[in-house]
Amino acid sequence: VGRHRSLKVHIENRAPKLYTLNCPCHLISLCALKAASSLLVNGDEVLIRVFYYLDKSARWKHLLKEHAEFVNVEHRKILKHSGTHWGKRIDRILMIMPTLRLFFQSEDLEKKRQNRDVCDFVCSPKTELYLLFISSAIAVFEDVNKVLQYEAPIIPMVHGSLMELLRKVMIEFIRTEVLTEASSLLATDYSDVNNQVPNRDLFIGFATKQYLLRTVELTESQITVLYSNLRNFYPTAVKYIVKKFPLNYPILTFAGFLDYSHHQQYSLNNVITLIQHLISSFCMYQPLNIDTTTMDSCREGGLRPDILWHEISKFPILTKLAKLVLTLPHSNANTEHLFRMVENKTDLRSSLSAETLCSLLKMKTNCFKATACY
Repeated sequence: VGRHRSLKVHIENRAPKLYTLNCPCHLISLCALKAASSLLVNGDEVLIRVFYYLDKSARWKHLLKEHAEFVNVEHRKILKHSGTHWGKRIDRILMIMPTLRLFFQSEDLEKKRQNRDVCDFVCSPKTELYLLFISSAIAVFEDVNKVLQYEAPIIPMVHGSLMELLRKVMIEFIRTEVLTEASSLLATDYSDVNNQVPNRDLFIGFATKQYLLRTVELTESQITVLYSNLRNFYPTAVKYIVKKFPLNYPILTFAGFLDYSHHQQYSLNNVITLIQHLISSFCMYQPLNIDTTTMDSCREGGLRPDILWHEISKFPILTKLAKLVLTLPHSNANTEHLFRMVENKTDLRSSLSAETLCSLLKMKTNCFKATACY
């Protein structure tokens, strides 16, 4: 999906009107990773160093388990670094940080001088401080990412969800009055220091602030440098969102009229690209009132948008358009879940066999229950 010689570029050259969209879930994950890489302590480096240090010896793994029992911390397996689930791996490292600190402090560093830098790096209070901040900061990305992984067609919600993510990131470091006075989020000058909150109001997470006050002893100048570096996380994330996310993609913007709960916010000019010949139908759709029972079911998540539009039979052409738009994929999360099923490892196997995978897919295809099949 690159910009130059990718398959996407070749397809768009042959079919310029074809609908193409980078997976929003992947974009959100890459955005969080890009923002975290702007910090002085790289979370990826912590995960990689700890995993490969302990992966060398079964004895070290056993000692780590004994230290966990000694400090009364639940022992958790150190997972290998992953490009998609690295946030959860950071949370796991933080859970066993007292165990890791005791383990590395008990190591005979004189006999293992080549690993001294690993021990000092992991045991440093600054490392835990940055991991706590990353864990708190990336939480803002998780809710939107979960929504975009729904199996139901949610193409009308994609643009609004991405704009909501941009708003949540900006509100962490931009002054409220600046956001209120701006004509739009995309017009906000987030790089101007005068538009940003002071250090005392910068969101770094409750756990991070408590750890900073309780454990780390820093001078005033060191605290200023620390906050300056932590602040880089948010402008980096906003810059990536504005540059990479499909915030100005017409189809995503106009598809919002399919969300019945916001149908009165759209005018004909907003959706003229999609309904050039449906003026009368759309004008009748705006004041439409669906019965209370149907709408309550829709709000509670019991009625999918494609089923809702199937119920709206007054406008056959407009309904047909809505169903076509709802067939557009909003992410490739389902495909990723399928790939992850293949890598389902146990002590007796490294991955699922092709026969087992085919059987699981047949069971899922023939599952007629209303509940989701995993």
